[in-house]
Amino acid sequence: MKKTFLLTLLLAGLFQMDAQNNIVKASVVFGNADVQYERALGKHFSVAGQGGFAFVNISDRYGNNEFTTGVGYSAEARVYFSSRKGKMQGWHIGPAISFMDTKSDLPEKFKSTIYSVMTGSQWKFKSNLTLEFVLGVGHKESQYDGRTIDGDDSLPVFVTGGVSVGYAF
Repeated sequence: MKKTFLLTLLLAGLFQMDAQNNIVKASVVFGNADVQYERALGKHFSVAGQGGFAFVNISDRYGNNEFTTGVGYSAEARVYFSSRKGKMQGWHIGPAISFMDTKSDLPEKFKSTIYSVMTGSQWKFKSNLTLEFVLGVGHKESQYDGRTIDGDDSLPVFVTGGVSVGYAF
């Protein structure tokens, strides 16, 4: 279902391309190095989908840590607050969900889901190049063999940040 949702999101944007309503970006966000597609749905609202290489440190309540690598993909909705700038420019905030399927050097496979709120700022230059910085905070759940392995009875908090460079069309 997750993959179908992301694919539908990307295809919907591709079939309705208008000038300056689309941005393709290369981004490095803590935990992912990926390609992102963002589509404006109005002057102050957009959706984004991304996919690429995931690298996550998995830890349990006993202090055990595993560095894992694999694939990651996510979806995000954004609300832009700048009334003086064009579409998909200025400060934004919105919910995001990320999925990562990774494994360590051992044959163990991990699935991580991150529910977060992301905020950042995006600039679009006359050359149509874009630059964006983001920060986010969320709840991370990691599973191994169907068991949740992160945290204990407290809420595990995940903090993230990143930068992206793209092209608007």
